[in-house]
Amino acid sequence: MFPNRQRPFTRAIHNTFFNIFRRARTQNLYWVPPVIVTYYSMSWAIERSELAYFGDIRTVAMRLVGNMD
Repeated sequence: MFPNRQRPFTRAIHNTFFNIFRRARTQNLYWVPPVIVTYYSMSWAIERSELAYFGDIRTVAMRLVGNMD
């Protein structure tokens, strides 16, 4: 009897893991730049929104702490 007939899934999990890793590594240029652009644009928008809504963030922090002079 042939060896692959006796144990057909001998290295199936090992090969699956490395195949997924290899395929994901080749796709990095398709998903990493949009993630970076989205992260920085969202952080910029949140900062701009807080500045427009609250004004100077130091003033807001002092108001929350109660040290307004």
